[in-house]
Amino acid sequence: METQNKKEEIIIKGKVTPGYEDSPEVNVSELSGKQLAKFTIYTKSGEEVKYINCVAWDNNIPKVDKLVKDDLVEIKGYYGKEYKTLKGNVKQDFIVKECTKLNTSIKGNIGQGYGNNPEIVISDVNGKQVANFSVAINETNDKSEAKWYNCQAWGEKIRIVENFKKGDFVELNGIFGKEYKTNKNELKKDFVDGTLTIQLPDMLSKGIYYLNVESQTFNKIIKINKQ
Repeated sequence: METQNKKEEIIIKGKVTPGYEDSPEVNVSELSGKQLAKFTIYTKSGEEVKYINCVAWDNNIPKVDKLVKDDLVEIKGYYGKEYKTLKGNVKQDFIVKECTKLNTSIKGNIGQGYGNNPEIVISDVNGKQVANFSVAINETNDKSEAKWYNCQAWGEKIRIVENFKKGDFVELNGIFGKEYKTNKNELKKDFVDGTLTIQLPDMLSKGIYYLNVESQTFNKIIKINKQ
């Protein structure tokens, strides 16, 4: 139980793992009259993968109860006391005080390749393959108001995006990257000039977009493949 308030709090980052068998990713239950939410995240350093059991108590449960598989999270808290499981293994839960979800979703249309380049440009960076492409997000009929996102898909995610064509409407789940410098040595900052960088851990859906004339917002994704 969470009984000590004076603990040295630290910040950990990781991805939420799937629930065990048919269980949800975040399992809310009751113990000795108090509610708790349990879930697991994993961190990866090189080839080493570490799994961390996390527990949020009472008022902190709403901060984690909507997390799903592969959400990238930053958690502030502390490690609780060691305990033995029914199988005799020694474990130590991470007690959650704050939780921030780092990944987000964008919906928009695949842009045209720059110059004579194709829509999806696959290259090699330090021995790893990366696919670069752009997505335009426009919630009005005025093309000049579109916001452009520079996107990257790494490794096995490339096969998901490599056949995208100009105009394809996609929904992407990812995280915002760090500031970077262009070939002209200009420093790009997210949300300043409309150029954003997203690293894609997953591609959620692909289809055709329909514009809702009244609200002038993207209405729905209805098909998996292009027509």
